[in-house]
Amino acid sequence: MTEPTTDTFATPGDPGPPGPPSADRLRTWLAARVAYYLERAVDEIDHEAPLTSYGLDSVYAFSICGDIEDAFHLAVDPTLVWDHDSVAALAAHLAGVAAAATDSATDLGTNSH
Repeated sequence: MTEPTTDTFATPGDPGPPGPPSADRLRTWLAARVAYYLERAVDEIDHEAPLTSYGLDSVYAFSICGDIEDAFHLAVDPTLVWDHDSVAALAAHLAGVAAAATDSATDLGTNSH
């Protein structure tokens, strides 16, 4: 298996553009990760299809959650992939989590003085 290139998705330590990642960026990144684990071309991944329809199992789901934590510095529960079972649903949820985390960090920074 060949790892996707860094221009396809964020890598650990790669902050990407400033601010929280957008749902579009997360969709692109997640589709690349799912394709990688399933050994498929990224254009074969339907963003609206349930991940279980591709045969994604708990081992891959756990790996994807670890990748999310590494790439975007978001703590996620391994059940997240089952709770938001498509690339689009997962990306939308993560974009909200990232935005909330950024807002909280900003609030903490402004309230600490």
